Amino acid sequence: MIGGTAIVKNKNAALLAANNGLIDATNITLTTNDKGTGTIALGSDSRIELHGNTTINNTLNGLRTVGGGKIISEDLIVIGGKPINSDHDKKRTGVWTENSGSEIKLTGTTTIQNVDVALSAFEDATIKIGNSTIAKNSDSLDTKSKTSKNVIKDEIKAKKVALAIING
Repeated sequence: MIGGTAIVKNKNAALLAANNGLIDATNITLTTNDKGTGTIALGSDSRIELHGNTTINNTLNGLRTVGGGKIISEDLIVIGGKPINSDHDKKRTGVWTENSGSEIKLTGTTTIQNVDVALSAFEDATIKIGNSTIAKNSDSLDTKSKTSKNVIKDEIKAKKVALAIING
């Protein structure tokens, strides 16, 4: 897939690679309805490669790998949707990987905003940030933390947790 937009209006994923599947996409925009996921790589040898600029809007989860799936992303913007409730499965997550062998690799400029948890790795899963910059949320002032925009450089902002590593 080169260029284009995918819109999801339910709890499904805009892009899903499963059972040894491969998705190779360049310069795409994915939009969900606060309940869906941008991309999921499910199962070993399932892989999603995102080249160029990828934007995931209004999402519950931006990138997700489970059961050995792998995602590689170049320039990425993940913007969480509206909060649903405090249920663990309903927290907005930018990048989420779980289970041994699962991996998400961020190789370009990555912006994650309006999420509860920015980066989350469970049960020996891996998130690699190599040759990458984690960019600021916006060019405006953050009035809640009283930090000027000149100080906000190369960071991830999350409502609750910026980085969670559990059983890893």
